Amino acid sequence: PARPGLWRQASEKGHTPIPTIPSRFDELQEMTEAQLERLLKDDVALRAHMMSMPAVESMRALRDDMRVSNKDAAMANLGREEEMQTLHAEVLALHNMLREAYRDYDDRVRQLMQEHATEDAAVFAKLRNAVADAERESEELAQSFVDGDTDPATFIREFIPKRELYHARRAKLCKVSGRSV
Repeated sequence: PARPGLWRQASEKGHTPIPTIPSRFDELQEMTEAQLERLLKDDVALRAHMMSMPAVESMRALRDDMRVSNKDAAMANLGREEEMQTLHAEVLALHNMLREAYRDYDDRVRQLMQEHATEDAAVFAKLRNAVADAERESEELAQSFVDGDTDPATFIREFIPKRELYHARRAKLCKVSGRSV
């Protein structure tokens, strides 16, 4: 038979002992044919004989030990119920705080993105205006030269830097807007 407390000792080590299933039942082998016939015909006698067998006694002891161990574990868990409820309430409160902090973070990121989008649009508009101004200035200088109002030395000295500025700004505008030059 299993020793009392066997299941508790084994379960503390992380496994549940299972009694071995005997390959033969010596108690039945030692009985006469008449005794075996009686067991086959009398359910009460069969049950009484089965309950007295060592393998069955071992299983009953294991079952009883498991019941006691389960009851002890349940009582220990019930004894910690208030503590668990308190911890559960704390976790819920922290979860709500985290959710609120995440919402605040999301709102701030969204607001920052909108501010930067506005700033980016303003920079883009300024760059577009600067391109238009550089083109207008270089075209006015070219028209002044064609009309004879500007001499060739002044035209060459002023037109090339103005046109270089126009092309540099235009290239930057195309790069920022994602268009080819």
